[in-house]
Amino acid sequence: SKVMAANPSYNPNGSRVIFAEGQPEHDVGIIILPTDAPSNFAIAKLPTADDEKTLMAGAKLSLAGFGVAVPVVNQLKRVAGSEEIVPKIEKKDSAGTLRMVQHMNAIKVTRDLNEIIIDLEGGKRGSCHGDSGGPAFVENANGSLSLVGVGSRVTQQIGNCTEDIIYTNIYGSLGWINAVLNKVASGK
Repeated sequence: SKVMAANPSYNPNGSRVIFAEGQPEHDVGIIILPTDAPSNFAIAKLPTADDEKTLMAGAKLSLAGFGVAVPVVNQLKRVAGSEEIVPKIEKKDSAGTLRMVQHMNAIKVTRDLNEIIIDLEGGKRGSCHGDSGGPAFVENANGSLSLVGVGSRVTQQIGNCTEDIIYTNIYGSLGWINAVLNKVASGK
């Protein structure tokens, strides 16, 4: 059967809007598939202490997701006396196609190792709407990939795909991940 688990520290009522140092969202979960993945499916490995050192040194990352390739332009507008974020409707929907962007800069790993902030290079490329939950990989010397992050949110409220993006740092969640996997493996 399918096992799903959310990080017990996940706060669904957290800021969800802006980055606040020391207030990580722990925005990561585990799904155990009821059947094996296809034989040609490549599984990324969980990060090691060496991967974390590479990340802390400002590693270049590869991001993947099914979100839009053309940013939705959100605008702050005054509606009924209060400010609301109103999306500009795009003429062409570019979501739903897997894309991968390589060589993004990890500009900050939080002191508690729970989150990674990734530079979107002025919004020209990188994660956008719909890429939440997508992976961030660091490439190892042998060419294999280590999963180091899961897309969570942007650093500013308006969210136009121009702000830096926040990824949950998998290394900071390894204790919980391994406990869930061990529990599943033992059948408990």
